[in-house]
Amino acid sequence: MPIVRVESSIPLPNGTSRRAALDELAACVVAGLNVKPPLEARVALVELSPEAVHVAGTSGTGSAPWLVAHCSVIAGRDEATIKAFIASMLQTLASVYGTDVRHARVLIQDYPGVYWGNGRTLAASVR
Repeated sequence: MPIVRVESSIPLPNGTSRRAALDELAACVVAGLNVKPPLEARVALVELSPEAVHVAGTSGTGSAPWLVAHCSVIAGRDEATIKAFIASMLQTLASVYGTDVRHARVLIQDYPGVYWGNGRTLAASVR
């Protein structure tokens, strides 16, 4: 049931559709976090204006890109799985956006199942 929000101040490369980008990012989430069934992964792309972000001391056109994936997951995955997922998501972000991986950031937030509502119930009761 991961929820991933990707914020970017750089556009997708020419020829890359939003659908293709979402599919590639969702595949990374499903494989990296062992999500079953795959329909439980949620991914959103949020476009930010370069003027709306401040990166490495600058903002506006020509500044370093803002490329951050905020990943909310239900707690319980081991550290090795999380580390491998972060490495995979960093590479996927760089590939999808056509930029150097050094511009990408991935943040993981673990939530206990009792803090995660899922439809009509708590996620803790369905795991």
